[in-house]
Amino acid sequence: MIELILKVGGVALLASVKFMFAPITGLEANLSFLEVVVTCWIGGTVGFTVFFTSADFFMSKAKQKRLAAMENDQQVKVKKKFTRLNKLVVRIKMSKSGYISLMLLTPSLISIPLGSILIAKFYGSRKKVQTFSLFIACCGLMAIVITAISLGMYNMVHA
Repeated sequence: MIELILKVGGVALLASVKFMFAPITGLEANLSFLEVVVTCWIGGTVGFTVFFTSADFFMSKAKQKRLAAMENDQQVKVKKKFTRLNKLVVRIKMSKSGYISLMLLTPSLISIPLGSILIAKFYGSRKKVQTFSLFIACCGLMAIVITAISLGMYNMVHA
């Protein structure tokens, strides 16, 4: 029983930070398809909740750090304005389906912490209930899709 709790807890913890690699870890730990999907869904949702609600703290700390460096006449590293990632994020934000696209990309391609902070920064003024509900739905959908793909790859390798 304790072994199962540790397996599920480890997969949920991994899903709360890097969602894409959690299903294959759960399958490797001999969890069933449904156990992996539910564990990843819960882990991703908890990770999103933690990082989305603390995004203001992270953004204000980064701003204070930049201001303190400028006050102390330290050499402030000049950020590149138009990196590929910045262009992609702006393109997604400006599109009509940017909100939903960012919600879908967060669990699959972007890490949960980074995606949560981006969503809070760009769409923080929207209703929080709407944001959480949509992310829970997107997280569940991506949990099913990524676990199914991982199960197919797992069966090919272990066949």
